[in-house]
Amino acid sequence: MVAAPAVGMNLERLLKLPSHSQFLFLNASKSRDFYARYSGVKILDLLKHAGISKNATQITVFSPDGYSMVFPIDVPDPQTNPKTVQYDVTGPYPYGTYYGGLDFVDYGIIPGCIEDGGRIPTNFICFSRT
Repeated sequence: MVAAPAVGMNLERLLKLPSHSQFLFLNASKSRDFYARYSGVKILDLLKHAGISKNATQITVFSPDGYSMVFPIDVPDPQTNPKTVQYDVTGPYPYGTYYGGLDFVDYGIIPGCIEDGGRIPTNFICFSRT
């Protein structure tokens, strides 16, 4: 077998990339989900820094347990049919909605500016509540 091309990224290189943070809902398992704040690097920024080919049309993401999923890099927008929406690397993504009091969700730290049933904003600064 031919080895796939690879680019090594150490912490020093990652810390030089643009930082991104967002509050989101994570589907962790069939029985438990949670709200969390992601802080790190956008996948598109990482791919550009690693030298992704301009001809690339998709990426495959692998989890530690071997599960994989293919994402197109860019799908023409707007995508209006919810049954055929493809979540691509470049976005845009629909806004999430915050739902409080669900028995299958671990809530942890919730930003105080989000109201039950309200839209999760893309960028916000507010205090947290537990």
